[in-house]
Amino acid sequence: MRRFFLITSLLLITLNISAFSWDPVPACQPMFLRVSHDTIDAARTMAITWNTKSECQTEVMVGESGFTQKSVKGTHFKGNDGLGYIHEVHLTDLEPETAYDYSAGDGTNWSPSFTFKTAPLPDSCTQVVFAVASDSRIESVGSTRPDKWATIVNQIFGNPEVDFIVNGGDFVHDGNEIIEWQDFLD
Repeated sequence: MRRFFLITSLLLITLNISAFSWDPVPACQPMFLRVSHDTIDAARTMAITWNTKSECQTEVMVGESGFTQKSVKGTHFKGNDGLGYIHEVHLTDLEPETAYDYSAGDGTNWSPSFTFKTAPLPDSCTQVVFAVASDSRIESVGSTRPDKWATIVNQIFGNPEVDFIVNGGDFVHDGNEIIEWQDFLD
């Protein structure tokens, strides 16, 4: 079983693949899903964050892998410019070192199912392996080649021993340019 999650110094966790347009996306289709630890208790909590084009309900279906899922409601807010609405669900009371399946949505429109695994307890002897990366921004002003960061992420994903990535920041070159955030999130 692959376990992978992404931790960053910001709540906004992103991957950079290609240019993005909201035009063909249904109003409440979850996009840009990401998981993060938003508390010090990585063994028992996880946050699920995603974007939608329009204002929609915020819900995650989650359960231990192979078992019945339960619904957990969250909150949402309007993102800057072209980021649409940002949804957050905070999962608590999870079991340490346990795989969970989850889907994000509004009760009607759902993401595909994904899996995360909670961290071991702090006093556990379980080995945790992580990768550290930063300066994931595009290579220069005006560049439309975000492929270098995608190559790095794909290499990390290809290592079955890596449990998570810590991203040190510098996601985009110019944080005021919404297209850079859309490219990075896609």
